[in-house]
Amino acid sequence: KTVAMDPRANNLSGKPDGVEHYAMSFLLSDVEAVIKDLGVETVTLVGHDWGGAISWQFAMRYPQYVNKLVICNLTHPNGYSAVRQNASAEQKANTQYITDFQTPGFEDRLTPEMLAGLSAGDVSDEVRARYVAAFSQSSVKGMLDYYRAAFSGINAGPGDALPALKMPVLQFHGLDDKAVDKDGLRDTWNWIDADYTLVTIPGCDHWVQREAADLVNSTMLGWLTSRP
Repeated sequence: KTVAMDPRANNLSGKPDGVEHYAMSFLLSDVEAVIKDLGVETVTLVGHDWGGAISWQFAMRYPQYVNKLVICNLTHPNGYSAVRQNASAEQKANTQYITDFQTPGFEDRLTPEMLAGLSAGDVSDEVRARYVAAFSQSSVKGMLDYYRAAFSGINAGPGDALPALKMPVLQFHGLDDKAVDKDGLRDTWNWIDADYTLVTIPGCDHWVQREAADLVNSTMLGWLTSRP
């Protein structure tokens, strides 16, 4: 069984008003609620970008629910933080959007059509229309409140103690990603106490599961099959 979750502020999920409702603790409790509602003991958790950030943290904080972890283009919190703390001018420019999102009212600049174009990629008109419909009933302010609530955490130093991961981890990373710098991959193996598989893909950008779908899907299937 595969379940795709709409996190808060997205599509039909709840859209509480206020930055405080988008703190990481609430995002993690939402994942726990979905797992409990499914009536299963553990899951293989798969996340990309913000889903990856939540997945890293959930696997650390709620390891009893996660038997395997798969991450697409979001480096471990320690690695991401280290890059932010020591960012070059180019890296700072590439993550300027995080600062821009702090601007009150920035959400008014993002239309459902823009968000669909960013997320969907090259898809049929029918699929694109579904993306537009989903974003039309989403809270763009709530989406940006993820960044607003996490901003101090994003800037936290790499010395912050995080629990080591206890389950196997598979990580995909498109090396041309400008938003999540590949330098953040360094030392990831030091924060995982189980087997760790890293697949880096040259010529692939942020949306690795879309841009290299065949490689990601076949690798994930083989990896999961070898770890029943």
